[in-house]
Amino acid sequence: MGLVTPAGIGVEENWRRVLSGVSAAATDPELKGEKVDISCRVPGFDPTAELGRRTAWKLDRFTQLAVVGARQAVADAALDTGSWDCTRVGVVIGNSLGGASTLEKQLRTYCEGTPEDVSALMIPMSMVNMVAGYVAMDLRIHGPSLVTATACASGASAIGTAREWLLSGLCDV
Repeated sequence: MGLVTPAGIGVEENWRRVLSGVSAAATDPELKGEKVDISCRVPGFDPTAELGRRTAWKLDRFTQLAVVGARQAVADAALDTGSWDCTRVGVVIGNSLGGASTLEKQLRTYCEGTPEDVSALMIPMSMVNMVAGYVAMDLRIHGPSLVTATACASGASAIGTAREWLLSGLCDV
């Protein structure tokens, strides 16, 4: 398992927070002055520290979170990425609306500046399917890669798809 959630980073921290009964929702300084100023941010998540500056800047936050969670899951399962047959490993991630923060930021950049000010990475950063592709690249996975986008059922759809890939023999991991 790998967890990067508003309850914390890592399985143990998440479990501790859930058992404490303390809400993950909190007043968000970035929403000061808005009608609703509460959000569920991931506490202490520093993409540069987790992924390195070179990687973090080119990924939308949803992909940053997924890569860190995937790395944790591989470590938790005690998998050795150097010894697996990378063509027999797949990635399935459930996601419905990744990349919205990049689209919002780049739209603002466009409206306040010129088309040349918009990042060339806007499209790959905001594409919902990029998250599975980047996780696969990060972990050197060459098997199938897929994002299920079925609204609130995206995670359950991803788990079901992964199960079918394993049962059918398409993937070993």
